[in-house]
Amino acid sequence: MLVRLGFVAMSVHLKDASPSKTITHTRFEALGDLQRALNAIRSLVEINAQNTLRLLRYYGSRGIHLYRLTSKLVPLATILLQTHELQELVSSRALQLFSECGETAKEQHMRISAHPDHFTVLGSTNPSVIESAILNLRYHHEILELMGLSDSCYQLVLHVGSAAGGKEAAVKRFAETFEKLPSHIRRRLILENDDKTYTTSETLSLCRQLKIPMVLDVHHMICNGEPDDTLLLPEILRTWDGQAFPPKFHFSSPRSLQSPRAHADYIDPCSFLEFLIQLKNAGAQQADIMLEAKQKDEALFTLMRTLSDRTDIQPIDGGSFIV
Repeated sequence: MLVRLGFVAMSVHLKDASPSKTITHTRFEALGDLQRALNAIRSLVEINAQNTLRLLRYYGSRGIHLYRLTSKLVPLATILLQTHELQELVSSRALQLFSECGETAKEQHMRISAHPDHFTVLGSTNPSVIESAILNLRYHHEILELMGLSDSCYQLVLHVGSAAGGKEAAVKRFAETFEKLPSHIRRRLILENDDKTYTTSETLSLCRQLKIPMVLDVHHMICNGEPDDTLLLPEILRTWDGQAFPPKFHFSSPRSLQSPRAHADYIDPCSFLEFLIQLKNAGAQQADIMLEAKQKDEALFTLMRTLSDRTDIQPIDGGSFIV
């Protein structure tokens, strides 16, 4: 089984490369003059685009083939996009940098994704929350478009979210909103089980209904008190049939018994290897696994060093191996 590892947005290894430079709304308004304030946003977007390009070039050349974009590439996006188009917030220099990000991703065969924030709730009972969620999805889609990543294989990961009024009613609202989304956004969406509300089986059921792939988050499954079994893995794998990229998973380790939902700095190699065996036994031939650890890329490198010492692991490059 071919396994590729990735990390989320920020690097602790590559210095001064934050792609999430931002400004508070209070500071933005304190600048007074609108043009001056928008210029401040444009400057930050340039820095974020430049650092994203640095990250993609650096890690792409080192065999890291999965990367999750930060949602903060454009500061205050969900506020400013209510009154401005994205192009007004992005300078010509940033447009060029975003284009180079996409070119680099394609050249390095990198799987780029994004995970819109937790307030992106398509099943809310509040119409304004749904409107905001759709705006946020549009923002993420347009960022990918600016990068030239128009193919729907560059996906957006969502949680089902609200359970207001009961799960059955909430899932129905989610499905109804989903079907009303523009097709270019709908094609990008995939769902992830969460750590408190929607279980693996509930999320899988909705994915089947909507005919979209499911991302299994192993840590969330455990936090949600679900049985530690592999019965659903073959069904989850099947949701990826016909997709350009292999099935995708999220993996993290709990920080402690006292904070079981929080992510640890690094990945526990024993539990990770156990999951790999479960995946392989379920019939997976390939798997892309996003590591969600506080130490970001360092956690990936540390795990790769540990795995490389094993005789049953065959490293390919800096972020992939055969098990």
